[in-house]
Amino acid sequence: MITAYDRELRTLKRENKALKRQLSYFEEFNQNDRKLIYCQSVKGIYMLASVSYSLDHLKRINYLEFKVSDTFNHRRKERLNFLSVEAYYRDEGDNTLGTLDFLLIRDFLMAIPNKGYGSFLLREALYHISQLFGENVKIIGKLSHVDEQDPENCQRRDHVYRKFGFELKDHCIHMNTIPLDILVKEREKYNQ
Repeated sequence: MITAYDRELRTLKRENKALKRQLSYFEEFNQNDRKLIYCQSVKGIYMLASVSYSLDHLKRINYLEFKVSDTFNHRRKERLNFLSVEAYYRDEGDNTLGTLDFLLIRDFLMAIPNKGYGSFLLREALYHISQLFGENVKIIGKLSHVDEQDPENCQRRDHVYRKFGFELKDHCIHMNTIPLDILVKEREKYNQ
């Protein structure tokens, strides 16, 4: 006969095993060049935003790759959810340490729709970019022609960009100032 004590012990062992598995995933960030920039718990699953940088010959950031994964099945999703951004600098004449001209969103892929991964990743990427380059930074990008083939996907994509303050025009996106107030409000929705 199983007592209440035995049931409680089994439950605690299961929870301990799950926590150890999650801890091992967090420890993977110690072994690679990716930086964990934000972690958020949604229904017991941790969503993680991470970034890796590439520097140019002057040690300026010229490429950022943001990824979102979770502790449910992170290896599969990490390859399917990412945002690639390139930095372009205004180097004039002998001044090779020019200022940042603009950031170009090169690729934004979300393989699993309507799960919140896209909003989470774009929100944390914009927040991290504001910490690196400041709030007043020009961000541009071209919209994918692949997304145009599916009207529902196109609508979803446009919603995510507009939600964070991007202007959409002629198959391009544009932003001059990162709206930190919107980013903070979005974060607060999950931190209550």
